Parts: sequence; C-alpha cells; structure tokens
Amino acid sequence: MLRSTASESPILPLMLLLLLSLFASPISAELSLRSCNLSRNDITAFSRQTEAMFEHAYTSYATHAFPADELKPLSCTPDYSFAGIALTLVDTLDTFIVMRQWSRFADAVRNVSTSLTFQIDNTVSVFETTIRVLGGLLSAHGLLTEGADDTGFEKDIWLPEYDGKLLVLATDLADRLMPAFNTPTGIPFGAINLAYGVEKSESRIASTAGAGSLILEFGTLSRYVGDPKYYNAALNAMRALHKRASRAGLVGNHIDIDTGDWVAPEAGVGGLVDSFYEYMWKGYILFGDERLLAMFRESYAAIKTYLHKRPWYLDADMWSGHTSSLASSSLAAFWPGVQVTFGDHEDAADTARAHYSVWRRYGCLPEGYHVVDQKPMQGMINYPLRPELAESIFYLHWATNDTSWVGAAGAMMHSIEELTKVKCGYAAVKDTSTHVLEDLMPSFLLSETLKYLYLVFNAQDADGKLHWSRSGKYVFTTEAHPLRIETEDIRHILGLSLEKAAYQMPRTSSGHATAEGASATKKCRRRPKTEQKLPCGYNMPGTDFPQTNADALMDPASNLGITPVISKSVLAQIRTRDARGEGVRVGDVLFGERWACRIVQIEGHVVSYERLHAMDVAWEREREKRERERRNEEGAVNRAMPGLREKCRRFSFFETVQKTALV
Repeated sequence: MLRSTASESPILPLMLLLLLSLFASPISAELSLRSCNLSRNDITAFSRQTEAMFEHAYTSYATHAFPADELKPLSCTPDYSFAGIALTLVDTLDTFIVMRQWSRFADAVRNVSTSLTFQIDNTVSVFETTIRVLGGLLSAHGLLTEGADDTGFEKDIWLPEYDGKLLVLATDLADRLMPAFNTPTGIPFGAINLAYGVEKSESRIASTAGAGSLILEFGTLSRYVGDPKYYNAALNAMRALHKRASRAGLVGNHIDIDTGDWVAPEAGVGGLVDSFYEYMWKGYILFGDERLLAMFRESYAAIKTYLHKRPWYLDADMWSGHTSSLASSSLAAFWPGVQVTFGDHEDAADTARAHYSVWRRYGCLPEGYHVVDQKPMQGMINYPLRPELAESIFYLHWATNDTSWVGAAGAMMHSIEELTKVKCGYAAVKDTSTHVLEDLMPSFLLSETLKYLYLVFNAQDADGKLHWSRSGKYVFTTEAHPLRIETEDIRHILGLSLEKAAYQMPRTSSGHATAEGASATKKCRRRPKTEQKLPCGYNMPGTDFPQTNADALMDPASNLGITPVISKSVLAQIRTRDARGEGVRVGDVLFGERWACRIVQIEGHVVSYERLHAMDVAWEREREKRERERRNEEGAVNRAMPGLREKCRRFSFFETVQKTALV
C-alpha cells in the first residue's frame, strides 16, 4: 500500500510515448475554425488545453483520492478499485515525463519508491496489473535511466538519489504474478492473490487478451534483469493460444486453461481479444522475435478475411468466419493504430474515420455501436473516457502528417472537456445519448487518453525537433507506457539471431496526407451552426457516416469469395441508367423492390453484383447450400442462368451486358 506524504504536490511521472517506428490557455474563439489549415498557434492552444485538463484531473486525484487507486469525481471521494496501490499514480508516472513535468515526476518516483509494497492480501487481475502497474514501473525506470538523453530529463538534478527502486518493485511484482502461469497449457490464470498466489476457487477460464497480452512488460523485465524466464512465460502463453486457432486462423475470446478448449468462440479485434494481436506485432518490433512476426502475419490475414466489413471490424464465429455481431466495440478503435504501423494506411484511415463519425454524432464513443441501426447497443451506451480512438489518430497523424487528424484530436479534446469536466476531475459518461455522467475517473484517462491527445498536438518541440516519442526508439504498450527498443540486449539474453534490421514506421509518400485524408490547406465544408464553434477536424472530410456500407456489412458471401446474385428489378435499373447515359461504377448501390445490390466488379463485358442483406440466422445451412451450388456452377461464369434471374439468391451470378453500357 502507498502512504500519503506531507508534500502532496501533484506527482509528475515520466512518460514519453510511442510505439515503434521512425520515420509539436484554453481554446479561444480566435481559432481558425473554418479552415483545416491549422496554424501553429491553434495547435499550441490545443496543447495547452490538454495540459490544463491533465492538471485538473491529476490535482483532483492527488487532493481527494491519493493514496487510493482512483478518484470518484462526482462525489470527490477515493475509490479503492484495485488493490490500494495508488493505481492512478503508478499508471501516470511516464505521462509526467511526456509532458516535461520534471518536478512532479521526481516527487512521484520518491513517493512510489518509499511507500509502495505488493505484500497485500488482495486478488488482482494478472492482465490489468501487468499493463498498468508493471508497465508503469518499467517505463518510468527506463525513461529516467537509459531514456534520459532522449527525454531531456536531468536525473542528476531532479532525482540524483535514484538507485533503481522502481525496477526492484517491478521484479517483485512480476515474481508474484509468475505462479499464474503454472497451468497444463501454459495459459495463465486470469487473477492471482498478491500475497498467497492462485486461490483454489480461481476460475479456470481466461480471456484471450488477458492471457496473451503480457509479453511487452514481461519481456522488458527480462531485458533489464537478464533473466529470460519472464519473457518465455509470456511467449509460451501467446503460442499456446495461437496454435489453438481455427482453420480460418481465428481465436475465440475465452479458453479453458487446463484443457485448451475454447469456451467462447467469438473472434474479433475488440474487447477480450484486442491486445493479443497488438502484442504479437509490437512484441516483434520490441524484441525482434521472428516467431511473433509469423504469428501476427497469419492472424492479420485471417482478420482481414473474416472480420473486416469495411469500414468496420466486426466479431465473427472463429470456426465458420460468419459475422456474429453487428456491434462495433469502442475498444476496436485501437486497431487502425496497429494497421498504420504495419503499413496498411488506407484501411486504417477508413476505419478510424468510421469510429470518428460515431464520436461526432455523440461527442464521445459508446462502448458498443450497432453499425446497421446506427445507435449505441443496449447495455453498451456508456463512455468510460477510453483512449483507443485518440491512440489511432496519433499514429495516423505520425504516419501521414495530415493536419486534419490534429483537428479531429482537437474536437475530441474539446468534447471531453465540455461534456465530462466536473469540480473534481472528469467523470465517465453513463449514457452517450443524454450525456448523464457516472462517478468514475479511470486511471487510463491520465495514462492514455490525455497523453495521446497531447502527443498529437506536440509532434515537434519549439525548436522544430521531432518529439522523442516519434524517434522510432520506443514502443507503446496497450496502456500507453513507452518501452525502449533494445533488440540486441534481449535477443542476446534469449539466444536469438541478431540479424533483425531496425524498424521504421511505414509512411505515406513524403510523410504527407494521401487521398484518404484532407489536404492541410483544404477548406472544411460548411457546417451546421451547432458545429461552428468546434475545430474543423470535427467535420473532417471523409468522416460522414457510411450509410450504404452499413447495409452491406453482414454479407457472409464475402467470407467465401462468392458474389450473390442481383434481383431482376435491379437489373432493370441498370438498363435504365444505361439508357440515360449514366452507366454504373464499382461501388454503386442500386435499390430494387426487395433488395439493395452493389456493383462489386466490372471486368471486360462481365459485371458482377453483390446483394446487401442483414444477418442470416441460418448461416451454416445457407453456407453449405451455397458451397454445393457453387461447385455445380463451376465453368458457367459466362453463361446466362435463366433459372436464377427471377430470384435474388446467395451464390455467384454474372449478367452479360454490352461493354458500352459500362462507365
């Protein structure tokens, strides 16, 4: 437990930020609201507002909650939500470094070093403890030692007495978590008692993300102490999960740690699975382990094949690949950030804009959003101040240098300030439709959300030098804790080959915006009066909600490479358009008497159509039927199928048209 000290000045942790790769006073009415060409003064105003928000949130916690884990902002009371270890303070340490709050960081390190203990009779989540506490300790230790030259922190001035106590605490914590890995499969328990180990009554079911997202923190500890046991435990857990993927290459979200049997077959990139994929890719960048790269490549291909319903990524059954939910998770908003670092800029921007369009609609991001009904999902209408969309915007801005992403981040910052600020900090949104608040301020508001927004606004320092977080020397964990990339050290400890080349951030040409983003000098479109007080990013080109795509998301045929047949009434529309000289284009959506159909291919004199439909409850039966009939139709692609023209059935069909009918 941490004890409160006499000097409760807001603790400043160190935290620079960023993941891999290589490749700046409150907002006033004087901002260039009608132009996407934000000036340096505009961006500086965004930065200062974010710093003011952090100051208000942290000071409120230090005054009303410390040494509790979190703050209840509506009642201004402490919240012992974790284990009584001052979670918000530990989780926020590196944010102080990122924001160059040296004095606060030094005070916080002294407080943690002298007061924190893990000899506590409390059961904690292995995953949450790892990413928030272990990650916070390791990041702070690294930034004030090997990263001091990068960050500008002068240890000899601010913290000359530091003797590695944060690393000692991190090692002690990891040793208390290690017994969780003692299972038949190597997949760890989801929770453990810090004083007595795994309890006999502990559940034998673990989530995929919880069990498979530990390698960045455990691997970094292995590098610091020279012992591979931590890295190997986390790696073995990841491999145990990955090797149990279905033939489609997907994993479920809950598994039996004794038998290795999946108990929840829902696959996705949202909650319960998300960081499992993230840590494969970031683990490769941080440690250079080719095994992680191979796993990620296989997983990425499966995700794009079965989960991508452009622009969304939706959950699917891991065995069939069939979409199982029409809800987009707010946690999935992190995925574009991973895609950017993997070089998939176009899809990343597409998906980020879809999530941002929802943010524009509600001023925040509901936990679950029904992409067809276009409203928050029942039971998922809240917004707990999550950082995932801000994280993706940070990476997109880093890779493209497109200022429209800065405008989007400014709009997000503005809405958080306007909707959630209370006397004691910032309160989570209980209902995104009514903006009713709840008495909760999670630690990740300070460790992630405000950090990522700040980094978007501070890509460069006053001298024009790139912020150290964008140097390509650091990887951000899923809790936004920056860990330094030192592959030679860890690869030597693990006995791996030392031939891995340094990672570089995939960038668009010259680091400028692509067609996916607005030009830095392009004027924003005219907006309703209610939006005119918001930064231009609030109406960033490309963020209007994709109405037609929403109807197409549930097409199971896209998982099989099959193009469903179009209805006769839509064929008549094609001919009508041709008669008017309009023709058709790929992506056009036409509406018939019963179905809407989209043009998906124009090749030579053959045009292919795709029926757009809602979720099919009889998926398996229909899939088998389509497969049988597809096999029977092989070789008949260019022949007319008179028996199918009268029906809108779900298998391949091509209508021969005159080449001159196409535009």
